[in-house]
Amino acid sequence: PQEGRAGTEGEGSVADGGSLMGECTNYGAPGSRSSRTVVLTLGVGLEAEVWQALQHNRRVYAQRHNYTLCLVERLLDRTRSPSWNKVAALLALLQQGPRRVHLGAQVDGDVMLRNMELSLEAVALHAAQESACALGPQGWQLLLSTDYDHDDAAQPHASVGSSSFNAGNFLLRNG
Repeated sequence: PQEGRAGTEGEGSVADGGSLMGECTNYGAPGSRSSRTVVLTLGVGLEAEVWQALQHNRRVYAQRHNYTLCLVERLLDRTRSPSWNKVAALLALLQQGPRRVHLGAQVDGDVMLRNMELSLEAVALHAAQESACALGPQGWQLLLSTDYDHDDAAQPHASVGSSSFNAGNFLLRNG
């Protein structure tokens, strides 16, 4: 794998995608479609043991699918909350262009990936086919996960129609 490490950005600044790519590990053949899929997790504020477990979890998944993995341990913009830093980080990576980053996935720091066989492309295809939302002329560009009504655990999907969006996990397609 190709690995790198970039320095810490200054107060209030946002890293450009090039410097952020320096913090990523590419597990695929350079330029291949799978290596242009980026999995991003921000580990700001996580306990060391949790962060280590998440790093292992993400590495296994990225290696299985030949993805590029970005594990970021810092805020890119100290003037914004960590939630908005996830958006800024993924947008910075996508600004590298579709030849460099085709699909970006933000996976929150409190999520453990369990089905290592399920690719992000399969998730996106299923979600786009099942979605009731309108798609643009190029198909989907953004897929957001939803929260469900935790009070009705027997029917967790019953409230999806009235569910709020969950900004912890999302996919962005470039181009």
